[in-house]
Amino acid sequence: MKNLQQACTKPVDRKRTVLLADDETGIRALLTVMLQKNGFRVLVARDGEEAVDIFKANPREIGTVLLDVQMPRRTGPDAAKIIRGIQPDVRIVLSSGMLKSELMRQFPMEAPWTFLEKPFSYTSVSSVFPQSAQ
Repeated sequence: MKNLQQACTKPVDRKRTVLLADDETGIRALLTVMLQKNGFRVLVARDGEEAVDIFKANPREIGTVLLDVQMPRRTGPDAAKIIRGIQPDVRIVLSSGMLKSELMRQFPMEAPWTFLEKPFSYTSVSSVFPQSAQ
């Protein structure tokens, strides 16, 4: 019984928890599988507004936020600014089919962020989200 209690109260590894926000169901599903295969716990949002809400409810559990750039209700860069206001050290990854230079021109962001270009492959996702050493 003691081991079961310890397992249930084991703290969440913030570094291995990703909040994923994308308005396309297929992309959310594919990225979730890829991230889980690499040992990440994934929380999923359908748009930028929902991502902000999920982050507000779990700020100490989430180490990385992966945001599609163009989403309804709130863009990825806009959601990133709000999320960074809550937790300045959270890692932000922006995903888009546009070139990184164009993304930087349209959505200037001061804090550092990582870019995941669409279309992506398992290799490109793994380069941004490496497998766990466990």
